[in-house]
Amino acid sequence: MPPHHWLRFGRSSTTAVGFVEDVAAGSGASIIVHQYPAWTKAGYTLAEMKEMVKLPEVVMVKMGTRDMARWRCDYEELKAVAPHVSIRDPQFHQNDPSLLRFGGRNEIVTVVWPHGMIGIKVDSGAVRRVTDFPAWHPCVSRNGGSCVTDTKNPDRGLFLFDTSAGPTSPAVPLAESRSSNAGDHWNGDHCPYDESPLKVFAPQHTHPHPAFSPDGSRVVFTSDTSGVAQLYEVTLR
Repeated sequence: MPPHHWLRFGRSSTTAVGFVEDVAAGSGASIIVHQYPAWTKAGYTLAEMKEMVKLPEVVMVKMGTRDMARWRCDYEELKAVAPHVSIRDPQFHQNDPSLLRFGGRNEIVTVVWPHGMIGIKVDSGAVRRVTDFPAWHPCVSRNGGSCVTDTKNPDRGLFLFDTSAGPTSPAVPLAESRSSNAGDHWNGDHCPYDESPLKVFAPQHTHPHPAFSPDGSRVVFTSDTSGVAQLYEVTLR
């Protein structure tokens, strides 16, 4: 995740690429590069991401560009440089070259804040209600059968639900994140970004952003309950 002072002050390309290089050299851990929305100062250029994916520690790019024309272009260019690196958004099936399959249903899922989630059939445009639960940052499992999400307004912790069981099927409590969840602009009856980009104080490291492990046996999430953003893990039964 890019340092959040970049959102205010910007940065050079050397700083952006060097940041990922330093994390790789200092930790030796597998790295997921988090691409921010294209209109922010923290978003990476295609040239910067091309340098990042050449690092052996980089295993995935979480593509949060929110510009679908650029999404497809960046995907193809990055795959040409590093075919082994997974490039995805939680709403897209990772094994489909069309980038538009979800759980084998040829469907895109998206949040309708704060009223749940919908699925949109790519071929027909038909819309179905996935859940009425107020999902905030949902992540779908690789097999498309389950979804984990954090919550906001109010924060009730992390929840799991079945993506195919129907909109009124219960969401099961998983864990309390106890994260500070900064961002009062989410306390309304619709997505605050529907009208236009906003200048707000909402550091992403204060949001849990839960995600499944590749084998689906665990969920990882961020919490700043200790005063510093740290990664936590829940084992699923």
